[in-house]
Amino acid sequence: MNRKPFFYIMIFFLTFIFANVIRNITSGEPLENYLIYALVGLFILASIISDFIKIFMDGTTRTLTMGSRITALIYAVIIALSIKGLTMSHESFDRAIYIAYIIFSAILLVLTLYMDRVRRKSETLK
Repeated sequence: MNRKPFFYIMIFFLTFIFANVIRNITSGEPLENYLIYALVGLFILASIISDFIKIFMDGTTRTLTMGSRITALIYAVIIALSIKGLTMSHESFDRAIYIAYIIFSAILLVLTLYMDRVRRKSETLK
C-alpha cells in the first residue's frame, strides 16, 4: 500500500482531467481548448509516476532509473506542448501560463536528470 499523502486523490484528478481531454479530442475541439488540461494532467502524472512504478515493480536500481527517465520524458513533452501552446495563444495571460510551464518543466527536467545521475553514482560507489 502506498503511503504518499494525497496519492489516490491525485489519481482521481488525473483520471478526471484525462477523461476531459479525451472527450474534447473525440468531439473535434481545437487544441487550444484542452491543451491546458493536458498540461496539468501531465504535471500530475509526472509527480506520481515513480509511485506507480514502485507499486507494480520492485524498488531496484533499474526500476528507479526507468522511473526517472519516464518522468524526464514527460517533462520534455510538457515543454513541447507548452511551446506549441505559446505559438497558438493570442492572449497575454495564456502566454504567461505557457511560459511558466516551460520554465518549471525545464527546471524539473534538469533536477530529475541530476538526481538520477547522483543516485546512480552513489550506488556505484557502494
